[in-house]
Amino acid sequence: MNFHQQVFLLSVFSNVIGKELNTLKSLEVIARIVVNLAVSIVGWEIVWGPVVWKNDPNNISGPDHVWFVAKKLTHTNEHIYLISVAGTATIYNTVVNNAGIIPVVDFTTWAAGAPPVPSLGPSLGLGTCLALGTAMGVHTLESYPAPAGAAGAGQTLPAFLKNAPRGSGSQFIFTGFSLGGTLSPTLALRLVQPDAGVFTDADKILTYPIAGASPGNVQFANAFAGKFPKSNGTGYQVWNTNIANLLDVATNGWSTDDSQTLYLDRIRRIYGNEPIAGIDDKVDLAKITANKSGIIYIPLQSTLFDGPTLPVPSNEKLFLENVVVQHSIAYENYFGIKLPKVSGLAGDIFPSVMGII
Repeated sequence: MNFHQQVFLLSVFSNVIGKELNTLKSLEVIARIVVNLAVSIVGWEIVWGPVVWKNDPNNISGPDHVWFVAKKLTHTNEHIYLISVAGTATIYNTVVNNAGIIPVVDFTTWAAGAPPVPSLGPSLGLGTCLALGTAMGVHTLESYPAPAGAAGAGQTLPAFLKNAPRGSGSQFIFTGFSLGGTLSPTLALRLVQPDAGVFTDADKILTYPIAGASPGNVQFANAFAGKFPKSNGTGYQVWNTNIANLLDVATNGWSTDDSQTLYLDRIRRIYGNEPIAGIDDKVDLAKITANKSGIIYIPLQSTLFDGPTLPVPSNEKLFLENVVVQHSIAYENYFGIKLPKVSGLAGDIFPSVMGII
């Protein structure tokens, strides 16, 4: 595997316990077994986490957030750290993180501290804004410490990254798939702010979001592009750009700007289909929700590809079957990797995205 293929695998390995239903304590144990095994397959080592977070720790349910830091030493003894953030696995993710787009956070105000609780901007639509649901997810990722028994126990992610051993060529890569493709670039932009006190000018910070939706408005997208300029490269072998399937419903949320390549109205006929009432109703609701935010969501800079050509759906059931393929197998095909079944403990490695529309 080339390096970008390894990063792709690591981006989805934070999802391997997404279908497990248990208490927080039990999920932490399962994650330590399964995620460590998965990461070792590609020759990396977990050095912080994996960390599991649940909104209700005692409920028998799935993990609301899973994230970890893996490390690899190059042949020249340079440290490469990869921060992997899981995607949608629970109703909490769908309702709070994915659909939490009406209240917005002023990013500049929120980022001026480490780590403040997200608060709403003083006026909607002004300044650099992002969805409250995204900001809440990032707040969890940066403020919840690794539990006892996990690597880096007792340390939060920013504290670990601040004190992580460095070399002359150290790199820090933020990645995630689906919801992780929205949270991970936002987390990276949050932690590179001077007030976060995490990174030095000598650190090389890269992002590699995959299949993410739009986190915020045009000012936010511009702030991301300004801090993380897209690298040179072909195909998926680039940095600082959302790897997005044009036929993936998730990547078309939540922009209502039809001058963009990715936007909500594309979903209606995304598979060359005739109007399907159930899908059109969902898109209408998504647009109404996005418009209530007072901002226009704009996608992050993206690297686009065409997913596989599938039979044109004639009803909602067939449409949603296409949705699942374009959000899962399409990425396997693009990266040229068939994702392994890591353990009997892990179910379907990809979360459902039907909640996005």
